[in-house]
Amino acid sequence: MDLAVYDLKLHKGRFIATVIGVGLLFTIVLAMNGLYRGNIYEGTAVIKATNPDLWVVERYRGGPFNEQSSMPEYYHYSVKAVPGVEKASPFIYYTVERQVGGQSRHFSIIGYDVFGGLGGPQKIYAGRNIGRAHYEMVADAKLGVRLGDRLLLGLHTYTVVGITRGALDTNGEPLVYLSLPDAQEVLYQKDNEEVRNQRERSLRTLSGQA
Repeated sequence: MDLAVYDLKLHKGRFIATVIGVGLLFTIVLAMNGLYRGNIYEGTAVIKATNPDLWVVERYRGGPFNEQSSMPEYYHYSVKAVPGVEKASPFIYYTVERQVGGQSRHFSIIGYDVFGGLGGPQKIYAGRNIGRAHYEMVADAKLGVRLGDRLLLGLHTYTVVGITRGALDTNGEPLVYLSLPDAQEVLYQKDNEEVRNQRERSLRTLSGQA
């Protein structure tokens, strides 16, 4: 022990450098482990938030989150008819960027059958689940909205009726739940100005052909 203390006094700078080096190495190991665990958590968060047993997508597609897959809405009846399938329902998922509270925010929208379908929020911490076919939404608390807030999506305004937690997409952004018709409208319906411009272009084309 005396020799160790004498060696520390003799090589104090080397000892301090060694302690700092080991501390930095330990910090790097902790950071790498945190990044790894964070990637796993965020990568599986949306799967846990929807909690399905099986996804059905287009043939040769990379799944519901890696690649877009469009299927006829009525196809879930055929899936439900397969022996061993207890329940099946349509589902839509996509990422958007909108103004929320005066700031541009990224989040993902999930559309599901709100009247007994699959894919809805697992647990509501404040408020209630969606009870109407249109213009209601449930959002994760990370989005920064409160009960009763109104958010413009597409051509309509949606009221926040429920708040959930831990509902994140693969990028760690919050999830927003809408009814299936509303989610489809937000994704596919064109802005009124674009509709008018397209109508004028079509009229000019037809006038030129005439």
